[in-house]
Amino acid sequence: MKLAAHEPAEVLLPFGTLLRHYRLTAGLTQDELADRANLSSRGISDLERGARRAPHPQTLRQLSTALGLADDEEAVLVTAGRRTQPSRVADDTSTAVSKSQAKRLQTPSWVAIAAAVVVVLLGVGALMVPRATSPVATSTAPTTWTSPAANGPLVLADSFAEPASGLFSSQQAGTSQASFSDGTSNTYQWDVGYAYSALVAHALGPYPANPDSAWLAGMIGLDRQLPRNFAVQVRARATRSLEVSAYGLAVQFGPDQQYQFDVAPDDQRFRLTQIAEQAPLATDRSGWILMDSHVNTLRMEVRDDTLRLLANGHELATLQPTGLAARQAGTLSLRWAMTGQPTDRNQVEVRFADLQVYALP
Repeated sequence: MKLAAHEPAEVLLPFGTLLRHYRLTAGLTQDELADRANLSSRGISDLERGARRAPHPQTLRQLSTALGLADDEEAVLVTAGRRTQPSRVADDTSTAVSKSQAKRLQTPSWVAIAAAVVVVLLGVGALMVPRATSPVATSTAPTTWTSPAANGPLVLADSFAEPASGLFSSQQAGTSQASFSDGTSNTYQWDVGYAYSALVAHALGPYPANPDSAWLAGMIGLDRQLPRNFAVQVRARATRSLEVSAYGLAVQFGPDQQYQFDVAPDDQRFRLTQIAEQAPLATDRSGWILMDSHVNTLRMEVRDDTLRLLANGHELATLQPTGLAARQAGTLSLRWAMTGQPTDRNQVEVRFADLQVYALP
């Protein structure tokens, strides 16, 4: 077949082909993607084979987050999933990739067309073109794909959709006090509970004047012990006062050994602290942390003397804190925080979903 010499305006690619391409580029099996996206392996297989068409918008969001797609990649995948009219090339799960998107894929358009034709005519399972350039981190934080450790058995899980069977108390509220370096202090309120198929948490304003730009945090703990080596992950997003919101995970192994992993999506910053008053063990900015109200999948892995932090499947930091190898049995908490004056209803709101805890081999 002879291709036209000029560069065409679009390349038609099936949704299943795109999904498989992104999955293979991320180094995931169908089972691993299903686990990350909280979907079934059969569902992933059906989507890639084209047996299931026009996936639900929530399914598209879960897949994009699980794959850690850049914004342009997510837009292409979502467009493919929403397209229902018959395609000129294959079936009704195709999408149009613009010339600018083809350039971001760093492949000449004629190569992309040839690959698409091979896929359609020969049934090849993946489009062999490079993935779009990764989000650029604003510092020296790791920006390469690093697959999480293989999961062992799932030991705890909460979708937050059913309060009656949830792991946490259904409704909690409290008052906390923050002390600042100038000798002043401030009392603030927080609450958390099951709602909207999520665990919805608030930190209530007003935000006080203070020299430390302190984070005013709320926390809800799980009264169950963690395995010695484990991975914990949760999906979370800010839904009110996004520019002053933060959220994360904390694990505690004794009265003086608590590790708090938080992200502030507004400026794509993360930090790991052990005691709030001390300097962070790690802090940086990363393009893998999604901004605004996008869902971020946060993961902490603890194995022997090593602690690993990931966002959306990408490694942010790996540390070996003093005393971690000799830790006691651990417990888990979810965290949320107000980092400045809230602008929406005088509160920060964070929603958590799909908590999973695995024993690591």
